[in-house]
Amino acid sequence: MTVPKYRFFVWLVMKKRLQTTAKLYRIGVSENSNCLICEQDDETEDHLMFQCCYSQEVWRRINRWLQIGSQITDVDDIVQWITDCRKTKEQKEILAAAIGAVIYHIWWVRNQVYN
Repeated sequence: MTVPKYRFFVWLVMKKRLQTTAKLYRIGVSENSNCLICEQDDETEDHLMFQCCYSQEVWRRINRWLQIGSQITDVDDIVQWITDCRKTKEQKEILAAAIGAVIYHIWWVRNQVYN
């Protein structure tokens, strides 16, 4: 049910495989390790997807829309919430697709800021 591109990005975030500026800085490709969206902290997967002021606002709104009771701080929290929620299998697949889209589009916004 989920879009393969979105599922792939969720996997990249879970495995910490995104080419963030923090990683690029460590190997000498980037001039600094700052988040390209907020420029406040090192751009790691966790920062970009869950701690950056932009992504925090996105998740705040998604939490309200999907009525997620707990605070989302990483991909594992999302997976646990979907697993534990009292929804049908089809509803859980739709939730997973929506979450995958959010993760992909946070990365997309980051790349728009960069370009």
